Amino acid sequence: MGPGRRNGWMVLCAAVATAVAVVDALVGGALALIALLSAGPLLGSTRLGPGRTAALAAYAVLLGAGLGLPEDDFASGDHVIRVAILGALCGVAVWAAYLGDRLRSSRDQLRAILENVADGVVAQDRSGGLVFANQAAVRAVSDAVAGRFEVRDEDGRPLDPDELPARRALSGEEPEPTVVRFREHDTGEERWSLVKATPLRDEAGEVDMAISVMQDLTDRIRAQRAERFLSESSKLLSTSLDYGTTLRRVAELAVREMADWCGVDVVDENGQLDRVAVAGADAPGDAAPPEWRRPSDDAYGVLRSGRSSLGPGATMAVPMVARGRPVGVLSFVASGPRRYDSEDLLLAEELARRAAIAVDNARLFGERAYIARALQESLLPPALPEMPGVDVAARFRAAGQGNEVGGDFYDLFDTGHPDRWAVVIGDVCGKGAPAAAITALARYTLRAAAMRGLRPSAVLHVLNDAMVRQRRDEEFCTVAFGRLDRNGAGARLTVASGGHPLPFVIRADGRVQSAGAPGTLLGVTADPALADASVDLDPGDAVVLYTDGVTDARAPARVLTQADLADVLRGCKGLDAAAIAERLERAATASNGDPRAPVEPRDDVAILVLRVLGG
Repeated sequence: MGPGRRNGWMVLCAAVATAVAVVDALVGGALALIALLSAGPLLGSTRLGPGRTAALAAYAVLLGAGLGLPEDDFASGDHVIRVAILGALCGVAVWAAYLGDRLRSSRDQLRAILENVADGVVAQDRSGGLVFANQAAVRAVSDAVAGRFEVRDEDGRPLDPDELPARRALSGEEPEPTVVRFREHDTGEERWSLVKATPLRDEAGEVDMAISVMQDLTDRIRAQRAERFLSESSKLLSTSLDYGTTLRRVAELAVREMADWCGVDVVDENGQLDRVAVAGADAPGDAAPPEWRRPSDDAYGVLRSGRSSLGPGATMAVPMVARGRPVGVLSFVASGPRRYDSEDLLLAEELARRAAIAVDNARLFGERAYIARALQESLLPPALPEMPGVDVAARFRAAGQGNEVGGDFYDLFDTGHPDRWAVVIGDVCGKGAPAAAITALARYTLRAAAMRGLRPSAVLHVLNDAMVRQRRDEEFCTVAFGRLDRNGAGARLTVASGGHPLPFVIRADGRVQSAGAPGTLLGVTADPALADASVDLDPGDAVVLYTDGVTDARAPARVLTQADLADVLRGCKGLDAAAIAERLERAATASNGDPRAPVEPRDDVAILVLRVLGG
């Protein structure tokens, strides 16, 4: 109540006391009316503070004391008692004013607190009528009453009003907090609130009122949805190095979360944009309108400027930048009432940043794989030479995705002596550039030494000396070097092994035996133990050289033993060199023993087969 209204009310209360005194004086002898003088202070206590009520009380007591003069009863026992009763009633009025002032003060403080909290607070009576709502609640309630919002549950399903916590609290339940999703019809903007309701009961235990609190969760849920969206997109971007397929999945994810159409453009080798992915909310990408199947002018503008574009409607275009250079553009369109804001733009830019890294990594991996393949091919014979009277075949399978140079190698070449050929298979420790360097050293050192007509063991000694002279930590290799001399219809194989698995000989009648003697790894000691061993080959006999990738292809689940390999090779009786090599490779990589379901080998696989022809 304002000061003017308080003063007016005080004058009115004083007038009431004065009127009672006048009536009492006119009646005369009816001194019992003195008690009614307390009506003024009691009336004042309902709206005035204790100070003004005390002033009214003092005025009323003075009037009561003065009424004793017309009756000549001033200061008599009856008069004193009546004035005392009046004083007591006026004291009650002052005390009531004090309590009322405290109550109003507490109420005003509570109202001020509730009006200034961010959460909406609503009180409803047992009929559902609105008793109290702070400003935050008034805005939400008025918008809902006006029909501006659709009310849904957290997952977006329509929410029955009877399921709201306030309704359930009024029906006597103790409802669990419920997340309510509001979607504005005009703009498509969505907000979330955590609604809690508590029933207040009277002395009989009946629900008298329900208090609801609405906590705005919009910022938190948007942040959680954005984090979840980015986490899911990162998983998609890391699942494959085929960025075309991956970006299509990301576009589909974007449509599900933040757009009705999403297009992904990648910069090609000519600096032009190529739309590699497009997805729509109501149709697959291949059903996109023609204008969505090619990069837009806005996308090219973003590519040139390097800055994001937030259209006046519901469009966004953001650059994909990796290592300081643009690699593409992401474009978004939302239909209907939805409009993009700065938060949507930040989310799109973070998605574009992650997509750009995926595109760049895929390109780098592709370039690395190409270089690795080219280098690997340079370390292997481009084609096996034709050997008179000998059928030759080789198989090579790099482990993993082929982005590193493997350590396995083989070679077959003419030594320059009549009817004499050198056959080599080896395995260098490690992968990548260091392995490639050792492979090149081994291959060309062996070729040079073989041309000098040295025995196989002497050739391996030459390679060992070369490796020891330039040896670095953990650089060694295993090599099986053989010299094949044609001898009429047959041939003689002289072989030395530097720590490498010994070759197998498949006889024409199906018998299988090993050839050579075990030796020391090359590149480890200055004087390795190396020995030559010879075996004669008749028409139909075959020699099989291999690396330990054959035995370890399925490790650790299973490692093939020498006996396992011998069993496989015994079944190769009568097969040509290519068929023998293929059967051995299939046996090495077979999943659970099924050659029709090969596994990815854990190590490189190299196989070289020479079969002496008849006649």
